[in-house]
Amino acid sequence: MNSSRFRMIEIRHIAVFVALAEERHFGLAARRLGVSQPRVSVLLRRIEDLLGTQLVERRPEVRLTPDGEAILPYFQSALTRVDSGVRLIEDRSNGIDGALLLGFPTWILATDIPEQIVRFRERFANVRVDLFDIGSREQIDKVRSGELSLGFVRSKPIADKDVVLEVLYEEPWRLAVPRDHALAHCAELSLADLSMNKLVCFPEHLDPDLHRDIRTIAEAAGNRLNVVQEAREWLAIVGLVRAGAGSALVPASIERLCNTGLSYLTISDLALQSVVCLCASTNPDPVTRSFKRFLQEDRRCASRQGLAS
Repeated sequence: MNSSRFRMIEIRHIAVFVALAEERHFGLAARRLGVSQPRVSVLLRRIEDLLGTQLVERRPEVRLTPDGEAILPYFQSALTRVDSGVRLIEDRSNGIDGALLLGFPTWILATDIPEQIVRFRERFANVRVDLFDIGSREQIDKVRSGELSLGFVRSKPIADKDVVLEVLYEEPWRLAVPRDHALAHCAELSLADLSMNKLVCFPEHLDPDLHRDIRTIAEAAGNRLNVVQEAREWLAIVGLVRAGAGSALVPASIERLCNTGLSYLTISDLALQSVVCLCASTNPDPVTRSFKRFLQEDRRCASRQGLAS
């Protein structure tokens, strides 16, 4: 067969032949395809001309010729593959197939976000979720460059032409102290109780926003920021507190990461909250949009359940 003629065979030609082969009736094939019966005849004749052979006997009844029987499974397979490809593209456009590249800083383990990711994976089984342990500043850069779909950061909300930081939730700050600390058995503290505390803190260059919040709290307590030691991870910070290096201002959820040998104290007159933001591109792909919607819906559902209980 001439290859140029072969390239002229179209999906509609194949679809007409397969429908007629499976229905064995021109009228039923036309109804199945949503075209007129004469159109079925025209398209069938076209594919037979292109192949240079008769595929269907018209009379006394519709039946396949030997060549028609031979080629039918190949054309059925071709239609199935085309249909699968179209469905794949539709699923990707609808955000239910593809890849999600998530920044996953260690402190996320102290929140309910890992459980939300598990539920997302269960609902969107065709989305591959890859997790990368990356700090807040680096996450923002990688979202901007397209290396990450989304990130979770403790930072103030921002929006520029490439990246937006949207508040996911807020939580109170706590003072983490060793169990043998003088304040450890206080039910509540006031800012004034913090004035003499030595703090373990993040390096300012790693997270300026976080450092600024802690400095704001320390100054509200009547002293300048009194950092005696710095650490790059929350686990390291609370580990140093447990070892007696000082106390630390931490988001409330950090207690879930480590509470052995530590007390986490509420500061009653502290209005400042620790903010968790979702970092995303200003032009997210469909899978990223699906994940963002899922997080919002999941949190609303959890909130309603909490109110109901």
